[in-house]
Amino acid sequence: MFCFCPLYAKAPCPGNPSYLKVDGKEIKDCTGCVFPHLPQNYEKIMDALV
Repeated sequence: MFCFCPLYAKAPCPGNPSYLKVDGKEIKDCTGCVFPHLPQNYEKIMDALV
């Protein structure tokens, strides 16, 4: 449904992101997260977007 994770900017994130240090800044890394790919999480994502 999405070309990117709609929860990327959300804090706290319901998924399991890690954080990388890049040029002294923390960058959210969602590489290992499957939260938005699981059908049972659809309603949780839609609720978070409202």
